[in-house]
Amino acid sequence: MEQPLLQIHSFSVSFGAFRVLNNINLNLAPGEILALVGESGSGKSVLARSIIGCAGSGAQLEGKVLFQDTNLTATSEKELTALRGGKISLMLQDALSALNPVYTIGRQMMETISLKHPWFVQTPGAQGGRPNKVALRKLAINLLREAGLDRAEEYFSAYPHQLSGGMCQRVMLALALVGEPRLLIADEPTTALDVVVQKQILHRLVQNVRARGAALLLISHDLHLVSEFTDRIVVLYAGQIMESGPTRKLLANPRHPYTRGLLEAMPQAHTPKGALRPIPGEVPAPWQRDQGCLFQGRCPNAQPGCSFPQQQHVVENGWVSFCGQLPNDVTCYSPDPEVPAYALCS
Repeated sequence: MEQPLLQIHSFSVSFGAFRVLNNINLNLAPGEILALVGESGSGKSVLARSIIGCAGSGAQLEGKVLFQDTNLTATSEKELTALRGGKISLMLQDALSALNPVYTIGRQMMETISLKHPWFVQTPGAQGGRPNKVALRKLAINLLREAGLDRAEEYFSAYPHQLSGGMCQRVMLALALVGEPRLLIADEPTTALDVVVQKQILHRLVQNVRARGAALLLISHDLHLVSEFTDRIVVLYAGQIMESGPTRKLLANPRHPYTRGLLEAMPQAHTPKGALRPIPGEVPAPWQRDQGCLFQGRCPNAQPGCSFPQQQHVVENGWVSFCGQLPNDVTCYSPDPEVPAYALCS
């Protein structure tokens, strides 16, 4: 079995007295696409930023985050800076805000390439390490094309505000690919984009990751997209993992009431008007979280035993749930491979 690229062991993050991530354990192998899902406030973005050491100066980290056997929680800021945008890249959800509004796309691409590949862009014999602008431009345009911008030469000279949201996100993908990353973290990369563009962006993202033998951690709240593009899924709630396993199997027959609630709250093309079933209540604040199941206050299957710490239940190899209350024969979604995993059964 191939060695995992990313291994997170017993990882927790606290801000002051409040723990926002608790005992996170997950692995990510080369070539694998892993989805991290959950409603707003579940801790998805905190985990993404913690991996690359950007959780904030007040963050207190416990546990290990191993990237190619290097413990990132014990790595110096200098080493982390070298990894960011290099072997590990992060794509943010608001591409237009992430891009510099006063620089052209080409200038931002060329500066990033110069930073990550100084040995590639030097003009032979040049004094003072003058950059080879011809080589820089060529590589930048090639990366823009790989990210899905067919008119790359035209967009090279454009400013961010002259591009659509989908185009800006493709530019962010091109920038993320500059450092030839082994791990790409995409934090809600399709937010505010229409459905067609969302699929185009994710298709191009997954295509580039697989072609390079890299790995992708996709953070999303959109289970439709997750079901189509990812290999495995981790369901996060109030800073804890509720369930994790193979995407299609897990979404076809969820073993945790929270996963089931997320699926039932999803809009479907065939869902009758008013038929959506939102999860009642709210996510408990960090100061309201006790030792029992954090979902018990909103759970239709809650039992007295839910007040105690929940044990990991193995559904099958590679699929675990932190709830023993949902019957094993509950099937909410069609396991038929010809039917989308997110399609509601009647």
